[in-house]
Amino acid sequence: MRRRRISGDDDHFDLLPFIAILLCTLGCLLFVTLAIGALNMGGSSDVWDPSGIRDGDKVPILVDWDGDNASVELDTGTVRIPCAIKDGSGSSDAGVQKLVDMMSERSSTSYALFVVRPTGFASFQDIAEQFRNRHLEIGKEPEPQNKKVRLGMRHIQHPTAAVMNNQQRVSLR
Repeated sequence: MRRRRISGDDDHFDLLPFIAILLCTLGCLLFVTLAIGALNMGGSSDVWDPSGIRDGDKVPILVDWDGDNASVELDTGTVRIPCAIKDGSGSSDAGVQKLVDMMSERSSTSYALFVVRPTGFASFQDIAEQFRNRHLEIGKEPEPQNKKVRLGMRHIQHPTAAVMNNQQRVSLR
């Protein structure tokens, strides 16, 4: 009878392919998890970069217009101003006048850059006319209703921020 010789080489089972497949699967799951997390944390906002601003140029102030409210992005934060334009008459309420007055105070160093939402298309020409009547510069850009938009110029100090003190700031509340 022949005796069988036991050797470690005969009973070898290679785990390397299994581990490689497991690592690839874990890597894909990690990538999908990070991508979903980035989207939920505001990865879908649009950043406008007003490049080419030189010393002495007017700096845009973002005004998000949806037809009922104007959200103004200032150095101190975002201010929401309820505004109403009477249909077709061109007359406006105190909120629109506050917005126009606020931008008029900053007219030497800034201009209003409007993000116009679909719900604000009908009334935008009336509010733009209010700005034109006061000889205020504006810019406009239509955007989808729920798309987040912000200016990518946080590194640029607004010219009026260093000059204005608490007595000169307009009260918006």
